[in-house]
Amino acid sequence: MNRQEIRYKAKQRRAREVARKRMFLLLAAVLLIVIGCIVFGSIFSSAQASAEESGIEYKYYKSIVIEEGDTLWSIAKEYRTDAYSSTQEYIDKLIELNDLSSDTIHAGQHLVVAYYDKEFK
Repeated sequence: MNRQEIRYKAKQRRAREVARKRMFLLLAAVLLIVIGCIVFGSIFSSAQASAEESGIEYKYYKSIVIEEGDTLWSIAKEYRTDAYSSTQEYIDKLIELNDLSSDTIHAGQHLVVAYYDKEFK
């Protein structure tokens, strides 16, 4: 074997070693990412499950359109949760939220209602 062949084979060996090292690093990075996703996912799901199990409720607001025959009482019966001690308390909150001067509402009017949900949105 002459010197050129020896150098060529040495270059090939180095190239294969570099390729192996790169492949190893790539596989290690993918493995770390997968492990991180599993750990983060389990922490997130257990935190969400513990919040749901602990009875934590989140308060949300949404706008509804008043339909013919709706009253604050009927709306309160639909949206009130145990967070309010009475239907009247919820009606008072609706009046306050919507800056109403009385408990009279009309079809087609928009009303902001508060509701609670255990799911974080």
